[in-house]
Amino acid sequence: MSCTLRHRLAWLLVVCLIATGCTPSQPLYLRDNGSLSHYLEQATQVEYPDVNASRLEEVAQSKPPVTVIDPDFDSFYDLTLEECVAIALQNSKVIRGYGTPSLQGSRISPGIDSLTTGSQGVGTFYSVAIRETEPGQLNIPGNLPQPSIITTNTGLDANQGVEAALAEFDAQVSSNLFWAKSDEPRNNTLINPISPQVFDQDQVTWQSQIAKKTAEGTQLFVRNSNIYTANNIPLQSEGGFQVLPSWWRANLEVEARQPLLRGHGAFINRLPILVSRIGTDQTIANLEAQLQNMVTNVEIRYWDLQAAYRNLEAAKQGRDAALKTWRVIKNQFDTPPADVTIQQYAQASEQYYFFEQQVVDAFNTLLTAESNLRWLLGIARSDGQIIRPTDEPSLAPIAFDYYASIDEALLFRPELRQQRWELKKRELAVAYAKNGLLPEVNATMLYRFLGLGEDLASYDSPPPVFPNPGSGAYNELFEGRFQELQFGLEARANVGFRQELANVRNAQLKLAQEHARMEDVELDVSRELGDALQAAAANYRALQIAFNRWSYTTQELMHFDRTIEVGVETIDTVLDAQRRNAQAEISFYTALAEYNKSIALVHRRKGTILAYNGIEFAEGPWTGKAYYDAAELARRRSASREVNYGWTRPGVISQGPINPTIQGNSGCATGDCEVPGAAMPANLNAPTPVEEISPTLESPENALPAPGEQTLRQPLRGPGNFGVRPVSYEEAVPPDSKPLTSSPKSSAPTRDPITTALGATALGATAPGATAPGATTREPFSTSQFNWEKFGVDDPSKAKPGIRATIKTDGQ
Repeated sequence: MSCTLRHRLAWLLVVCLIATGCTPSQPLYLRDNGSLSHYLEQATQVEYPDVNASRLEEVAQSKPPVTVIDPDFDSFYDLTLEECVAIALQNSKVIRGYGTPSLQGSRISPGIDSLTTGSQGVGTFYSVAIRETEPGQLNIPGNLPQPSIITTNTGLDANQGVEAALAEFDAQVSSNLFWAKSDEPRNNTLINPISPQVFDQDQVTWQSQIAKKTAEGTQLFVRNSNIYTANNIPLQSEGGFQVLPSWWRANLEVEARQPLLRGHGAFINRLPILVSRIGTDQTIANLEAQLQNMVTNVEIRYWDLQAAYRNLEAAKQGRDAALKTWRVIKNQFDTPPADVTIQQYAQASEQYYFFEQQVVDAFNTLLTAESNLRWLLGIARSDGQIIRPTDEPSLAPIAFDYYASIDEALLFRPELRQQRWELKKRELAVAYAKNGLLPEVNATMLYRFLGLGEDLASYDSPPPVFPNPGSGAYNELFEGRFQELQFGLEARANVGFRQELANVRNAQLKLAQEHARMEDVELDVSRELGDALQAAAANYRALQIAFNRWSYTTQELMHFDRTIEVGVETIDTVLDAQRRNAQAEISFYTALAEYNKSIALVHRRKGTILAYNGIEFAEGPWTGKAYYDAAELARRRSASREVNYGWTRPGVISQGPINPTIQGNSGCATGDCEVPGAAMPANLNAPTPVEEISPTLESPENALPAPGEQTLRQPLRGPGNFGVRPVSYEEAVPPDSKPLTSSPKSSAPTRDPITTALGATALGATAPGATAPGATTREPFSTSQFNWEKFGVDDPSKAKPGIRATIKTDGQ
């Protein structure tokens, strides 16, 4: 090819490159269709994990919930407060209800928590065991760090359990085996008797070691090295200098390294173990705090449910009273000449539907309270039963001695104990950091036995002695003829100690911070306890006032019944009295529930709620092998001789357990016994003594004791009683309203059904006369159903057509 042609081809190639540009072309595939379906929306699409976790049968097979539209249920589930707490504890692998109960004014609300949105901070059955078995950092096995190496005060906070911290003192075993082949040319003459021109050697090295660190910081090593060597260096018989063509070298050595300043002493070396144990104690304190919250919340929910039953009952009684008034007004309105106006008739109808709405709301509140209690008990949301409290709330005045209570709170509150452990940990961290200011000074000692022979061990008797052929290296080793000894002292220090001083200062600042936190935590505990005591006093006073109010409204209604024949001018008075009576009853039972809840809150804020409920917080059973090992260790320890470590032993960091129930011989904790008389301020006395109130309608034998009374009265049964009152299945309703549905099912017990709750009236109809499908109709109201004797009329036929349902007062 000529030079001109080559030039032309080169220029043509340059032009083609310029025309096509530098953009790389995409590769071509035979069956390419350009689909991106394998990549689009694959990385972020919603997927479900393949987890072998069966669904909880109690949830999967639960029944539809009871509602105000469908109030049917199978039966009641009668529970005492003690049984509720026991069930909650038995089902407490995960602590439900771990939220702290709150106090708004004098109203106590249970703690708010949700496992669906935040389950990581919830204490569980496994929390302490998990904390105890935290592995921390896995170090390189077989190696021991320098004896003077200590971590920083922040490094002490490593999340590790006691066993992981004790692993620092475990024996470390290491072994290595190497084979090396040498084929090395050398710049020697062919006749060099010491080193051949081509050096050929086989060497096998086998070394084993056991290392152990003691509590004083001493590091002990026991090593064994075995080296086999075979090479082509000429033997002595061939003009060389080697006696044996191959040989074994064995040695057994013991080495000790002892820190003299930094890292010296049992206190410094055991301190990471103490800090790990403190971490476990803090986990226990946190778990106990959550358990106390759960028990308190169970009691709060229990009294909430009990109050919900009472409120439902009060709403039903108000509705029945409104129904009675409506019947009278309806009869007068329908009987000419009508002395009742349409306005009065409408007022009576509105009163009835007002209470009907109260019944609906009260029943729905009851269902919600029952569901919340079920959640804390760890049972299914709905199983065809309705929980019914059987314990009656306490009416006895309880006087809490403030000084004893604050002492108990400062001692037994798990939050304070957790903070004190943190304070103790910071104190230890300061001492640990100060040890780092010392220079590193280590004393070392090495003692070694040596042996050399043609074989590793000789089995002849007697064995040949080195350097004779057939000699054994181990035979020479154990003869002890060849020994080496070495003592050493090493010192290291950095000028300035900047990092060490910063470590100490950081530990001191953290300690000062924890002291400040401790002071404020104690101040907060005092505030919470004072608020709880104030709430208990306020709720008891509200209980007395509500009882007075209820009693007088009851007397007012009785007065209407006695003087109804006098005649009235307006219906407003009786309707208002009925409404106020129902509201007063609801207020009484609400105050009664709040008072009992406040007692539980006081014990929670004292840290004695578990002892108050007879609950012990203790470690569960271990496996049988653990008890067997413990018995063996106990026998070994009893047979050993006790050694007093003196000043090297770590100081006492724990005072041991304290049982809050052991407070003298009274059988109850100090400051929370029921005492005669309520410890209330004198200025809270009611203007009208409670003893003067004695309504005749289901009146109690004894009224509530006044704040200043010195004799403890028996628990009151109130107007009515404090147990769940019997509620009939059938409730009378206006004939022109929707009839009742049947509720509950016929299998329900006849004692105290909540039932009809809504008056079992189905919701949805607002116009009188509407009838629900499938509802049970009732007979229309007639004068034969009316209790005329109550009005002094013997013969219904002689009844006045214009008898009114309201009265005007006569001064009585």
